[in-house]
Amino acid sequence: RNSKHSSAIPNIHRGVPSIEESRPLSLSLFVPAFCGLLCLLMLLSEAPVADASVAILRFAGLGVASVIADLVATRWPHWRKFIHPVAAGALIFSIYSALSLAIPWLIPEEREWYLLGFDRRWLGYFWESWWSGFNHPLLSDGLQLLYVSFYLFPFLFGLRLAWKRDWSGLYSGTDRLILGFLLCYCGYMLVPTR
Repeated sequence: RNSKHSSAIPNIHRGVPSIEESRPLSLSLFVPAFCGLLCLLMLLSEAPVADASVAILRFAGLGVASVIADLVATRWPHWRKFIHPVAAGALIFSIYSALSLAIPWLIPEEREWYLLGFDRRWLGYFWESWWSGFNHPLLSDGLQLLYVSFYLFPFLFGLRLAWKRDWSGLYSGTDRLILGFLLCYCGYMLVPTR
């Protein structure tokens, strides 16, 4: 076959889009949708907490920043392999940091007491006394290290994919990680405890 014509044929035959054809969803869909959902929930909330405008503006800004990062990555596809994971990581860290502004609207303090009452009534224990037997500085430090690994291992995994120049794996892995983080953050709002 003529190589001149075969290079003009898109990568449909392989079933896998090239780096230039693929478009990750985390910046264009997942992050803006999550930020929009939080803004909507805070606007519709009946919780009497002052100054929701700061939290709403922060999440609206993060949603807009995500769309802008996606547009920049789309405009310059050669830089997408750097823009996409760096912007996604920065946005996840910013969303996590800004959740403390949204939690008072989404989890009023009295809801936490309902969960504690459920523990006492149905499970028959007070978490303060039950867990106090495990109170040890080394256990606390170990649990902190586990919590840090929740953010460290995805970063190291992304570096490994970038080192191997597996850009499609980096894009799909970033999308899965971002979606996983955002679903975990939704869990913060579904379970009425801090």
